Amino acid sequence: NTDLNKQYEEEQNTRIRQAEELEATQTLLRQEQSVLSTTTTKLSKATEANSYLEDRFELEQNQRMNTDKQLQLKEKNLQESDSTLRNTMQSLGKVKTELVETKQDLAVTSDSLKELQKEKRSFRKLGKNIWRVSKRRVRKILRREKVLAEEEHDLNGKSNVIVNETDNDFQ
Repeated sequence: NTDLNKQYEEEQNTRIRQAEELEATQTLLRQEQSVLSTTTTKLSKATEANSYLEDRFELEQNQRMNTDKQLQLKEKNLQESDSTLRNTMQSLGKVKTELVETKQDLAVTSDSLKELQKEKRSFRKLGKNIWRVSKRRVRKILRREKVLAEEEHDLNGKSNVIVNETDNDFQ
């Protein structure tokens, strides 16, 4: 019986010790679970913050890439505009040169035209004068012919009709 009591006591002590160990292990487990929960929460927050930072970094990279693309496009457009401007300036220079040459040609032509107009007036005056002189000579000749014809008519008794008609045409 003593052996059984002893054995019972030992079993009781073992059970108490195991219960105490179980209680300590459960307390340690609860503490570990609390630490695990806190760590999980902190890890979740850190993961969330990391995800936010990654998204923000990716957005910034995308914005930077878009900005770089826009900048390259604007540089290309600027180069094209610069090239167009240079071509336009060259064309404008050529047009200005042509304009100067045309103005010079116009001045020369205007001078020539004025001289030709003066010559034309001179020729008209000369033509009028020649016509007057020719008319006078013809009249003079016709008058002489008429006088001669009248003298001959007086002598012959005939009239010279052709001379009178010619005289009337030149008046």
